[in-house]
Amino acid sequence: MRFTALTFAVIAALSSLASAQFRLTPCAAVCAKEKCGEPMPRYCVCGDRRADVDKCIESNCPEGLERSQAQRSMIGLCGRARVEGMEDGQQAPMVEQLGV
Repeated sequence: MRFTALTFAVIAALSSLASAQFRLTPCAAVCAKEKCGEPMPRYCVCGDRRADVDKCIESNCPEGLERSQAQRSMIGLCGRARVEGMEDGQQAPMVEQLGV
């Protein structure tokens, strides 16, 4: 029984860590939704419309820490996306539910 509880705790901790690595800040998420719609496909957020999302962050996120965090969250998400090597018509992984 202890082993099972420990196993579930480890799995929960690892999955929350993995999802935290790809989480966009609320401001970045608003820009991504505005430019790419719902659900936000990673190929759109990080590829096709990346420049538009970045411009939205520059224009709409408050200057300072919040804007910096929004930009870093995009780098964190898109730095892990392998969209440049995708073939036409191939589906990219979806951006996780953001809970914004």
